[in-house]
Amino acid sequence: MEAALRTIVPKIVGKLSHEIYPYQCKQDLLSKLPERLAGYAYWLPDNWRLTVIVDRDDDDCNDLKASMETIATNAGLSTRASAGGGPIQWSIG
Repeated sequence: MEAALRTIVPKIVGKLSHEIYPYQCKQDLLSKLPERLAGYAYWLPDNWRLTVIVDRDDDDCNDLKASMETIATNAGLSTRASAGGGPIQWSIG
């Protein structure tokens, strides 16, 4: 996935700056996500966006999305679900 993203993302975002942070596995990501998002929420400029891409494997996709929405909202980030049509800082892919 990391190799694919390093090829595809620049074609999508063009000259916008971006960074890819890979994790060992989904559980590694999910265990570190609350602290990482809280750190971003502390300083994230209004015009920056975070996107997390995770392979759902055998997980129920709705449960996984709800869990990640809760983590982002608890960290203080506005999400598509919590923004009520306003600007969002976080999306799940």
